[in-house]
Amino acid sequence: DVVSSSLQSAKAKNLVFSILLAGDRLVTLIRKKDQFLHHIDLHLVFNLVGSSSSFREGEGWTPICLPKFNTSGFFHAHISYLEPASELCLILVSTDREDFFNMSDCKQRFLERLSKRCAYQSLKEALKCPTYPVSQVGIPDLRHFLYKSKSSGLYTSPEFPDVYRSGQEQERLMGLYQDLHSCLHHPTRPLRSFYRCGETENLLAWVTSGFELYLCFSPLASKASAVAAVNKLLKWIRKEEDRLFILSPLTY
Repeated sequence: DVVSSSLQSAKAKNLVFSILLAGDRLVTLIRKKDQFLHHIDLHLVFNLVGSSSSFREGEGWTPICLPKFNTSGFFHAHISYLEPASELCLILVSTDREDFFNMSDCKQRFLERLSKRCAYQSLKEALKCPTYPVSQVGIPDLRHFLYKSKSSGLYTSPEFPDVYRSGQEQERLMGLYQDLHSCLHHPTRPLRSFYRCGETENLLAWVTSGFELYLCFSPLASKASAVAAVNKLLKWIRKEEDRLFILSPLTY
């Protein structure tokens, strides 16, 4: 797409990773050829950006350790928001501690390419509706789900339906998912799947070597229909995975 190709073009000799985030979402990732960013290291980048509001005040330059890449060394990261009030944050990871101005130049070239290709405004508009309704999946009684790919460490989840529109209800549902997660990953009695009926919703959790899946259904849904929904949902995710995940990042 235009955003990824624009970021790919804004390269430099010591640039290893270019990462564009929007809040807790990965917009795009570009990597140096033969270099790979482990999902645990990517989550560390998310946490670093989210831990400080100072990155909104200008262009930051900070050492960063990516332990899955190299436990004994440090990279240096240029961190800045595309606009002060924007969710879009650009992280440029370099091997050279003296590379601040080169990374700053990469950012400017990226913004210039976005502007020339009329993509920046489209990107900002897309972020206003960043997710998708669960109705796209086409499964009756399915209210919500959370799917995590174990290989990439990335997850996808639809927007909350009206019944979970309030922050309190969303927190309650996430708490239910957390309870299911604890059951699946019990230290002495782990489970492959778990089904729970409740007064306000029915829940199903499923874990395999490739994914973890948590689903929320109407309380009128049966266990048989919930199990059948898993296969249908997995087919939909496989069909849409290029849109939902960044599985094959572009390279410099």
